[in-house]
Amino acid sequence: MLTLESIEEKIVLRIRELVAADKLPGEPQALLASSLGELPLDSLDLLTLAMKLEDDLGHPIEVDVIDESLSIRELAQALSGLAK
Repeated sequence: MLTLESIEEKIVLRIRELVAADKLPGEPQALLASSLGELPLDSLDLLTLAMKLEDDLGHPIEVDVIDESLSIRELAQALSGLAK
């Protein structure tokens, strides 16, 4: 079973694959508190994020779960219920 912290780490890893480092908050806690809408992610990036997290978590993820108003931490909490 994945922990909340490991899900947060997977989300951050995948976002770092999609967004240039200079476009992200430098501090890890600031990144975790950032909403997806604050990050330079377009709709294709969000779909890619959902697909990669599906692979990471081993569970289907509906794209509407990846809500732009959620922080990375809140998204991890939402996904932790799916990963069980």
